[in-house]
Amino acid sequence: MQVYEAEGATKEEALEALSDKIAEAQKNATIKIRSQEAELRDLRAKNAEREKPKEPTADEEYVLAQEFSKMPKATFRKMFEEVTGMKPEEFQTMKQAAEAYKTATSTTEAISTFVAMHPDYEDAGEAGDKNGKLMRMKLAELRIPVTSEIWQRHTCT
Repeated sequence: MQVYEAEGATKEEALEALSDKIAEAQKNATIKIRSQEAELRDLRAKNAEREKPKEPTADEEYVLAQEFSKMPKATFRKMFEEVTGMKPEEFQTMKQAAEAYKTATSTTEAISTFVAMHPDYEDAGEAGDKNGKLMRMKLAELRIPVTSEIWQRHTCT
């Protein structure tokens, strides 16, 4: 959850200081997202460089069928690597990275969009802590992902 606090002699100065903090947070989020995009591009490039699997011959198919009947898990792992060019663990890591990127991007975008569209929304101090916490708890309870559309719907009703 992002919480921003700012002080100033006047309301305008406090709002300006708050805007600066939000802009800095957005800058940092953009840097992180670009870093994750580069990492994802590297993973995709690494996987694209792998050889394309060759089609097994009838003899190889027979051997695989025999191996499956004796050692199904090991045979599956072997076939997975031959077909995809990566181990199941590498595939899982790549999948998790893609999901983390998607979640981080949608959450950051949703929060930024909402705060930008609602200048009267209290996103700082005790009220901001309470508002953000309550909204996140409700969305988690409903098992709803954080997107700008969802954030909008659950805070403007």
